[in-house]
Formats: sequence, C-alpha cells, structure tokens
Amino acid sequence: MSEKVGSEGYFGATGRRYRSLCSPFVLAILLAGSILTSASAQEPLRRVTLDQALRMFEENNLELRLVLAERDEAEGLAEQARAYPNPVATLTHEGLSEGDADYSESYFTVSQRLEWPGRRDARIASSDQDSAAAESRVAVERQRLLFEVKRAFLEAASVERQLAAIEEVLAIFRFAEESGRQRLREGDLSGYDVRRLRIERARYENLAATQAIALQNARLRLGSLVLPGSIEEGQRGLVPAASPDGRPPALMVLSEEAALERAFEIRADLHGAEAQVAAAEAALRHVSTFRYPEVTLTGGYKRQSDGLDGYFLGGSLPLPVFDRRQGDVAAAGARVRRGATQLDLVRRTVANDVRIAFSAYLSVLERVDLIRGQLLDGVDDLLRIAQVSYGEGGMSLLELLDAADAYRESQIAVSELTAELWIRYYDLERAMGGFPSTTIALEGQP
Repeated sequence: MSEKVGSEGYFGATGRRYRSLCSPFVLAILLAGSILTSASAQEPLRRVTLDQALRMFEENNLELRLVLAERDEAEGLAEQARAYPNPVATLTHEGLSEGDADYSESYFTVSQRLEWPGRRDARIASSDQDSAAAESRVAVERQRLLFEVKRAFLEAASVERQLAAIEEVLAIFRFAEESGRQRLREGDLSGYDVRRLRIERARYENLAATQAIALQNARLRLGSLVLPGSIEEGQRGLVPAASPDGRPPALMVLSEEAALERAFEIRADLHGAEAQVAAAEAALRHVSTFRYPEVTLTGGYKRQSDGLDGYFLGGSLPLPVFDRRQGDVAAAGARVRRGATQLDLVRRTVANDVRIAFSAYLSVLERVDLIRGQLLDGVDDLLRIAQVSYGEGGMSLLELLDAADAYRESQIAVSELTAELWIRYYDLERAMGGFPSTTIALEGQP
C-alpha cells in the first residue's frame, strides 16, 4: 500500500526507522558524491586566465588577421599613390636598302606623362583616407572581438559552474532513486514513489548531459577566438582558469550624456566612417581632373647613316571627344553621398548602442544588489546543511530533494547573474569605445 506523502516525505514511520539505521551510511554517500563530482571537474584540459586568453587572441585570432591584412593592403596602395608616372625610353633602328645602297636611321626617345595640377594630391588624399578607414576597421574589429573573447570566457566559466552544481545535485538524486528501488523491494516505499524518483533522476541526468554539451560548445567557442587556426589546436577548446567575480571596478559619476559624448569622440567606427567620407570626396576631386586630357612630352636623339643627326621634341594630347569620364564622376559623387549617409547611420547606431549598454548595465547592477546581495546571500551551504539534517533524521527525503533542487537553481541564478554583470560591463566598455584610464563610476551606481 502506498504511503501518504506529507511532512514525512517519501518515508513513513518505517522509513524513519530505516533512515535512523542508515544515517551515517547515507551521509557518507552524499558527501562522497559531492567530493567525486568536484574531483571529476578537474579534467586535464588547458586552463587559461582572462588575461592569457586576451594575449592569445592578439597573436592567433584569424578574423583579426583578415582586417590586419586589409589594412596592410590599404597602406600599400596609399604608398603607391605617391609615385610619379615612370618615363618611357625607346630605342629604334630603321635599316633601308636599295640595290647596293644602304641607309639607316636610329632613334633614342624618352617620353614623360604629365599630370594635371591637383590630380596627384587628390589621389594621395583619397588613398590616405582609405588607409585611415582601414586602420579604423582594425580598431573596430579588435574591440568587437575582444568583447567576444571576454563574453565567451565568462559564458564558459558560468556554464562550468552550473554543470558542477547540477552534477552535485545529480549525485543526490541518483542516490535517492537507487535507494528507492531497494526500499521498494523491502516494501518500505510505494511503486508510485519510486517512479516519481526515477522521473526526477531522469530530469537531472538530462540536465547534466545538456549542460555538458553546452560546456563543450562554450569551450570550443572560446578556443576558436584565441587558439591558432589549426584544427588540432582548437578541437578541445579552452577552459577558463578563473573568471571575474564580485562587482566590476567602481566608476566615477558618469551620465548617459557623458557616455555618449565619449563614444562620439573615440569610437573607431565613427572615425572610420568620417575617413570614408573624406576618401570619397578626394576620389571625386581626383576623377574630376580626368575631364581634361593629360599631356605626354616626348624628346630624343636621331642619327642617320649619312652622318646627319639631331634632337627632337614633341608632345601628345588625347582629345576628349567620346569619353569625358562623366560616368566615373557620377559614380564618385554617389559614393560621397553614400558615405555621408553611412556616417549619419553610424552616429545613430553608436548612440543607440551606448544607451542600450548603459541602461542594461545599470539594470543588472540593481538585480545583483537585490538577488545576489540580499535574496540569495548565504545560500551556498544550503545543500550541505540539508545533507547533514537528512543524515541526522531531521529532514525527509522529499525535503532533501526539494533543498537540492533549490540549491541547484540558486547556484545557476548566481552564476548567470555574475556572468551577465561582467558581460554588460564589458559591453558598455565596447559601446563607449573604451573606458577612461581613470577609474569611473556610473550615475546611479552605488
């Protein structure tokens, strides 16, 4: 006959006698499960600190290498834009004959193309601004990827802590389900109660397996950002050695308007958009000079076989009859308008980015003070207290399982909240283009 589940939990009077006899044994198993879970988390994987991960990122990140190569390409083009047109040297010999008469002429010719005034300066200005925009793209990508590394590091550390809490509680549910089957055979527990225990264990087995997959994915994500590009290096990922805990560094009083002002002053994407507009304007000036043809001067020395020789000078001028570069000028003008529109769009994006990051960080700070600082303060030893209480007969099995589940939820909540706090902190740093070198604190932050 099924026992009533009430304040006595899954045990009745018989269960209390059984538990009192097995209390030392039960307590030993539960504590041993916690110890084994902790030991299993110390797998022989490569652990790195956040500072080490950031240094590895600078050396190995493939996305950063791409934009660095693009920057180097733009710098090479900017250097090439300063070059003058090369002179062209030509040596010609013409031999003529008729019967026994031989005659020949030899030419040495040098030609030089002359650029219109302002064309070279406009070309150099356009290439320099393209190079500056490429440098800004490097800064933008570096800051974005640095944030991605920090977020991946924090998420991997958080998922690992959550898995440890789940495995710690799973050990208790495994014990409860296994002991339930033993007590069913002894007639001390109903079939319904045993099925209920199996369901709870299945839920935790599934939670642990899902979390283990999430942990491996998080480690691979971190490894893909900071490890060398070979598959062998990145196949196991990286494990955070220790993640930031507690509260981020205090910031001096800073309003949302001040944060926006700083972002508009130093955000690299804004500087890059401004450089693109300047490059487009310089390119328009450069293309506009092609409406006028370039003059090519030619000079040289001529010698004939009859002994006559002399110097000559000439020039060539293309006639702009069919091609006056109207299409190139129109395209360059459209590029200027596109650049100006893009600059306005970047300004709006930066403003929204700062406002969102600013309010999100303040919101998380408030939740941290309420949840971690007050509501969940002192819950870390909840499971240990419940284990001891159950082992001494002061708590039913149901109450132990409820305490274990509550402990798991509290540990996950604290872990997620801590990770979110630091992620929001680093996201605000990214949105502002970097914090000032001096320590600052947000307006409204305690």
